[in-house]
Amino acid sequence: MAGHPLRLGVQVVDADCNPVPGAVVDVWHADSAGDYSAFRDGSGDDEAGEGTTFLRGSQVAGDEGIVEFATVYPGWYPGRAVHIHTKVRLDDAAVLTTQLYFADDLTDEVHAEDPYAAHGTRDTRNEDDAIAGDPAANGNLLTTSAAGRSTLGLVVLGVDPEA
Repeated sequence: MAGHPLRLGVQVVDADCNPVPGAVVDVWHADSAGDYSAFRDGSGDDEAGEGTTFLRGSQVAGDEGIVEFATVYPGWYPGRAVHIHTKVRLDDAAVLTTQLYFADDLTDEVHAEDPYAAHGTRDTRNEDDAIAGDPAANGNLLTTSAAGRSTLGLVVLGVDPEA
């Protein structure tokens, strides 16, 4: 998949900050042109549609409650800040469904590169996204760092295993 490489690390912890081994973390996000797999949305060239699974995945957390995904930086689509959808499941029950966000200055930098630049300038920043709210205050803003020619994004997600 074309795009800026992203390593996404997620640690799942309980209310006491203890790791939650065995948690299943699902992620899905748009490609560089703002399209999702699995359905047609009329906004890009790929229109892969039902049955496709690009930029979707699940991992089972190890003893430290950590999963890692090798993916690409998400693209944008009208009305939304750049984000990654995330769900945490325990015993096949969803205990958390949320979205993860990137600092706007990092997104500006990545989206100035190809293939993102071909999609044009995004129309929504974090502060203007009705769902994002304040991602930093909500704990949904990824901590990021450069990792060679890629980006490393990290987040700790708290869940209630009894939910």
